[in-house]
Amino acid sequence: MKKKPWKHRPRALKTIPWKESKVWDRIEENVDLETIRGFLEASPANDRYDQLLILMQDPAYIGETFRRLCRRANVSFSELQELYTNGMRHLALLKVSNAMPDWMVDILVDAQSTMETCPRCDGYGKEA
Repeated sequence: MKKKPWKHRPRALKTIPWKESKVWDRIEENVDLETIRGFLEASPANDRYDQLLILMQDPAYIGETFRRLCRRANVSFSELQELYTNGMRHLALLKVSNAMPDWMVDILVDAQSTMETCPRCDGYGKEA
């Protein structure tokens, strides 16, 4: 009796979790898809990200869940998380950079020496 050969799935599909998991549920509940779309548009050339962006804009896939679109584009959860985290980090750095001049002025004013009397000892160096 001859054994049947194993049917090997492509390696890329092995690393992508397609089960209905809580991880994907959390992404769909907490992440704005428009923000992800913006990060996908701004990402460097990546065929899978481009495919996901096309699927998100295709009217034929309007009823599909986001995780299924990711599956069709062969984008794993870890890749999506990295894309989102890097994008949000970039936005945070831009906000901090925009606020930096005001902070520097505040630090400069606070660092300047001033003459004030101590409210506890009235400037005599000893408490009463």
